[in-house]
Amino acid sequence: MHCINWGLILSGILVLISLMIYIFAIDPTSIGVSVLVQLISVVSITWIMAYASISYRNKFLDNKISFLRCLLAGLIVGIMANLVVSLYSYLFNAFFDPEYAGKIMEMAIEKIESNPNIPDDMKSEIIAKMADVPSPLKQLGQTLMMYGIMNSVLALIATLFVRKKEKIKETNIF
Repeated sequence: MHCINWGLILSGILVLISLMIYIFAIDPTSIGVSVLVQLISVVSITWIMAYASISYRNKFLDNKISFLRCLLAGLIVGIMANLVVSLYSYLFNAFFDPEYAGKIMEMAIEKIESNPNIPDDMKSEIIAKMADVPSPLKQLGQTLMMYGIMNSVLALIATLFVRKKEKIKETNIF
């Protein structure tokens, strides 16, 4: 239950970031915005996974935790957040604003067409690959898979931060 609560907190942060982009009409196709959002997301996920593991260790395990338990705590946080964020994404794209994904796609296509650094023949290839806006159900599957992979990697990283080898204490021989 402890890690599930932290997963809900993490999902709230991730949903809040998404809503702020939507409410303030921030261009998510902008490189700067995209990098900043990814950075905030990765740092938030890793930090909350690590903090949840530390909190779990200190509260329930007498300040000692195995690598596997620490990893599982991070994965539970990530799985819970993944489920909630994926459900939010599906509901948002299916019912709240079904045209939003199409608008984002149009913005991305406009940026590609106006970019002088991309050769014209490549522009048509890139745009052709982007042309199909996935259905909300397909987006749900993509979100579950993408966050599942990302959370697994970040849980390993968080575990490495939390589960450091204890330093061997020096003892005086004399």
